[in-house]
Amino acid sequence: MQTIEEFMDRRFTPAVSTCASVSQRLREISERVSQASSLLSTRVGIASEKQNQLLLASMERRAGLQLRLQQIVELVSIVPVIYYMTGIVGYLVRALNSIGSSISVELAEGVALPIIASLGIVLARLAHRRALSDMAASKAK
Repeated sequence: MQTIEEFMDRRFTPAVSTCASVSQRLREISERVSQASSLLSTRVGIASEKQNQLLLASMERRAGLQLRLQQIVELVSIVPVIYYMTGIVGYLVRALNSIGSSISVELAEGVALPIIASLGIVLARLAHRRALSDMAASKAK
């Protein structure tokens, strides 16, 4: 004769073992899913960082090109200023000639041209350096 306890043990032990086994398998699957999710998240993060790095490199290249273009435009914009300043020198010499001076207008403009050009280039570079230092100071804040 079996006792109720022995009967219950014999009948429910396989079911309890099955439940424990299934529970263990679910925990293992859950850990695997968690690891796979973490790995996928890392891959997505790396891909995103790589894309951001490429974007930043492209932006840096464009900024360099824009800076170079700006420098060229600054130098080219000096030419009209030099032209008009040389013209002003010519008008001044003509005015002096009208009151009795005998200075050659072409000679005065020819002498003034390199002086005005040098002064214009120096002033443009000083302005450019000052703008860069102001920009660096504003970034430091």
